[in-house]
Amino acid sequence: MRSTIVIREYVPGEPVAPITALLHAAYAEHTRVGLWYMATHQDDATTRDRLESGVAFIAECGGRPVGTISLRRDAANPHAEWYRRPGVFVLGQMGVLPAFQGRGIGLRLYRAAAERARSLGATHLALDTAEGATHLIDFYIRYGFEIVEHVSWRETNYRSVVMVKEMSLGLGHWNATADRFHRRRDTMSQVSTAVGRAMLEATIHSYRANKGWADKAIGQVSDENLHVALDPNTNSIAVITKHVAGNLLSRWTDFLSSDGEKLWRNRDDEFIDMFTSRAEVLAHWESGWLCLFDTLESLTPDDLARTVTIRGEVHTVPLAMQRSLSHTAYHVGQIILVARILAGDQWSTITIPRGGSAGFNQRVWGQGHYRSPPPA
Repeated sequence: MRSTIVIREYVPGEPVAPITALLHAAYAEHTRVGLWYMATHQDDATTRDRLESGVAFIAECGGRPVGTISLRRDAANPHAEWYRRPGVFVLGQMGVLPAFQGRGIGLRLYRAAAERARSLGATHLALDTAEGATHLIDFYIRYGFEIVEHVSWRETNYRSVVMVKEMSLGLGHWNATADRFHRRRDTMSQVSTAVGRAMLEATIHSYRANKGWADKAIGQVSDENLHVALDPNTNSIAVITKHVAGNLLSRWTDFLSSDGEKLWRNRDDEFIDMFTSRAEVLAHWESGWLCLFDTLESLTPDDLARTVTIRGEVHTVPLAMQRSLSHTAYHVGQIILVARILAGDQWSTITIPRGGSAGFNQRVWGQGHYRSPPPA
């Protein structure tokens, strides 16, 4: 038999440590996917400040807090224009302990807060959540909320959607606006999928182009010159390829599920040339690219909404991709420059030769030259 859940109003000055703990637990799932909600890490002082900035309600089971919700006016908010509007009351700090979820506690807390807002003359309820928390957005839409703006908070690592509901719609109203929103979102989702697919294809293409240029440059350098540095303070092509491969292996192994700076990586060793042959240099070079392309080609447009970490710093997947691409391209440029100098008069240009732009344009204009298929 389940214990009775009691909803009561928070009393200013009461202990907040149990409430902080329940919020940390309730929001832990968001931390696991890289969303740094305030409630994932806030201290007791922050919890108290948020509870006492308006009114708050506590769900208790046997005297133990198992859920909470806060309600306030936020007329001085510098970021969310809707929060400053007269008659708008903001819901926040909503959470239920995982073991008590699925029992309607969150809905009871919401109803208590909504009834209080109505008694205070509210015309609208408002809230915000992470743009990527689609399950939460869907839940709020079912109760008549709709997205009205986007904001970025200093304390979080994501963009938020601000959602608003008219009090006249009732507490559990599924309305035509919600239906229209779903239809509009379905259309936007199709566009988003197409854009995501295009971004993945463009990223793969850019990596292949960079690898192709580097391979052509390396092919023009003798076995001996692969190990030659132009200056004591610069790196040889062998060392640069070793570093690039090491970086790619670290960043793209278990890309979505582990930190990009692997514990097994020895970055300093990447700048020590221990290769004894061209075959060893190229084998290591290829291993990094193979890891990269295997991972990139496994990603889906939906993965672009996820986050990863690099040295503990949260990155969106697109940011991590672009960071890796720019780092790789930087070193590809070094390889080409070193190869060009070492090859001397034997160098064969790997792009459009000087003075050849007009003729090149005439040959390839409209022929799909740039988007050529990847090598077999």
